[in-house]
This record gives sequence, C-alpha cells and structure tokens, in this order.
Amino acid sequence: MLAPIQTRGEELHVEWIKHIRDFKTWIADAGCGLSNPFVSRVNTQTGMFKMAAHSFTYKLRMDLSDDENVLLLQGGLPRNVGQFGEHQFDVFAVVKGRMKDTAPNGPPVLVLPNSRSYLVTAGGPRGTCYKHPIAKERQAELEGLADALEEATAAWEGTYSYVTAARELRCLAAGRDSVRPPTHWLEASGAAPIVPVELTSNPYFSHLPAASWRLLSHFRRL
Repeated sequence: MLAPIQTRGEELHVEWIKHIRDFKTWIADAGCGLSNPFVSRVNTQTGMFKMAAHSFTYKLRMDLSDDENVLLLQGGLPRNVGQFGEHQFDVFAVVKGRMKDTAPNGPPVLVLPNSRSYLVTAGGPRGTCYKHPIAKERQAELEGLADALEEATAAWEGTYSYVTAARELRCLAAGRDSVRPPTHWLEASGAAPIVPVELTSNPYFSHLPAASWRLLSHFRRL
C-alpha cells in the first residue's frame, strides 16, 4: 500500500475514526434520503465495477461554480425539484470518486431545499450510529481475545504488552459508537452569516484557496 504512495512522493497520514455521526437521523425530519454512491458494487448486467465515492462537498446553490451549473442543466432537473422551486440557499452535494479528481461523477444533487431547511432544527447530528450491531457471541469472543492478550503479555514491559489492544477490543465489544464523540464545529456552529463563496483556480475544489500564501522575500541590510 505504501509503495505507490512513496513513488508519487506523497505522505500517508492515517486517522482512526472511532465514531460515525448519525447524519441519516439528523436529516430525516426534512424527509430527505440519500443513497447510491456510498458502497462499491458490480453492475450485474455489464460486469463493470464501480468504486464507492470518497469526496462529498456540500454547497449552496449560489456557490455552485459555472461548470457545476452547466452540469446541473445538462443532467436535467431531478423530478422533485419543481415542487420546491429554486432558492439561492438550496443545498447541493457535489460528489467525486476521489478528492484528487478534478471533475465530479455527475451533476450536483439537491439534498436540502431551502423550503425544508426549517425542519432541520439541530446544528448537527446529536448522536452516533453503529452500522453493524455486535452479536452477544461476537462480544464474548472479543472479550476472550482481550483476556488472552493481557495474559500472554503480562510479563512484558508496558511498551511491548498488548494492554492497549485489549482495551480497544473491550471498547469495540461494548459498542464503540454508543459513546457520543466530542462536540465538534458542526454541533457548535451558530447562525453564521451567509455570504457567497469566492471561487478560485483550485483545480480540485474551486471553493478553496488556490494557494495558501504567495512566496515573498525580504533582505536585511548588509
């Protein structure tokens, strides 16, 4: 896995995500359901393999780029757009296969019409979801494995023992996502002023800066 990354001169940074926020329940009151690009699958008719999408950007209608607006028109208006009308605060999702891709995998998708935004009362998901509840038998197996790891490495120094691994196994057996993750910016956000996003020349995300800072130089007197 590391070889192709190192060949491109890139670095790999891994972050362990222990909680999955329950976005589905959060947006359910607005009557919106999202489906389709979240898992990889094979087309049974053509045999073609489609990878799950890995990049999701959410924008207000007024922040869609010219190219995204062209795609929106080319894709044809979804059958449910007419009943909501158009508003500059309608929320769209722009989906790509990978973050490094320069083009989306289809037209922007309406995910929250402004006319329904009042139904979403919380600033963000209040809880977490655990997609695959652990059966009691599996919980017992994980607990047993944790006991075995602790017993087998009890005499080792703390740096080399599997105490940490055993603790994580017990956390997994107990249902990791039953514990709410720390409050983040999404839950803490208030009624921020809405201003149009200034588009840039960034080839991957046109709403992000093209560059952080321009290089400058200065010389002290000699």
